[in-house]
Amino acid sequence: MKKKVKIGVAGCGLISQIMHIPNLLEMREEFEITSLCDLSVGTLKAVSEKFNVKNTFTDYSKFLKSDVEAVLIATSSVLYPDMVIEAVNNKKDVLIEKDMCFSLQAADRMIEVEKKSKAIVMVGHDRRYSPDFRKGVEEIKKMKNIKMVRIHWNGGANEFFTSHYVIDRYPGDISEDIKRENMQSRDLQIEEALGKNPSSQLVNALCMLTGLGTHQMVMIQAGFGNPEKTLFAEISPEGWSWSAILKLPGGIPCIWTVVPTNKLADCPTTLTVYGEEEVISIEGNSPFLKNVPMRIIIKKQEDGVYKEILLRSSFKTSFKEELYHFYDSIITRKKPESDLEVGKENLKALLSIIETYRRGVISQ
Repeated sequence: MKKKVKIGVAGCGLISQIMHIPNLLEMREEFEITSLCDLSVGTLKAVSEKFNVKNTFTDYSKFLKSDVEAVLIATSSVLYPDMVIEAVNNKKDVLIEKDMCFSLQAADRMIEVEKKSKAIVMVGHDRRYSPDFRKGVEEIKKMKNIKMVRIHWNGGANEFFTSHYVIDRYPGDISEDIKRENMQSRDLQIEEALGKNPSSQLVNALCMLTGLGTHQMVMIQAGFGNPEKTLFAEISPEGWSWSAILKLPGGIPCIWTVVPTNKLADCPTTLTVYGEEEVISIEGNSPFLKNVPMRIIIKKQEDGVYKEILLRSSFKTSFKEELYHFYDSIITRKKPESDLEVGKENLKALLSIIETYRRGVISQ
């Protein structure tokens, strides 16, 4: 019989209600949700009743003193460093939602504490665990003489993809003192990442890169390794769009473009790899669309014939597969694929977009 891990969820907002709590409840052989934690009393009450979890806490420290063996943290990412450190110090295994944090200094604070412990700490890079994406990477690794990689995202507002879910949220009952404390944590990490008094353009770019951009960087990391260098970067005046050229291992150039299309109910991410005799694309959509598989399109020349092959390997969701990986790491005590070090490299690559853009502006 499998060991069932007692897990608590800290942060009961949109992603926990749509993905994490329903998935954990379905994984009844692996996990038992024993406690919930949220700053909002109204949200906590509604979610606990909806999912029949009786133990609830607004105090995170008391939550960690309950019977939970592992915690899934899905709050604002600026709170992750302190929450991870406290959880590890209480001998809990931890899964944090992406993004990891805003600054490398905050990442290092988490890593330092984790290294002194025996805790499993995993960053929620769900795309990495998608069976379709993993199949696509498997096909890419067979390619010879890769010439170029291109990754692009454009997407509509989240409301297009979440409005059909019933979400209980009561942010109005969080005290102003707590909101001020959270803003102070946010401002500290922004200053660590960007320096004092950064422009709204760069703050917006930081939020967009570490939020949405994390997904594309995960795909780059998993497919090719950590980028070696950012060769070029341009950020739009408002900070929400960018284009960049990265140098991947082996000297492979990668063109990365991102643009919000807020009034369009579409959210495609496309990773395309170009070889001399073969082109492979991995196409995905909004992660809020459950069980919608990625498309792997292979174009190749074989025996004088041009072929287009469409692969779909699974209807399993990346968010649930991520939880299975977390469970396996807890049981085997092996480092997860997306541990804090991998998360830090992801963040480092994202921040290099801003730094490269800044150098280009200064030199003009």
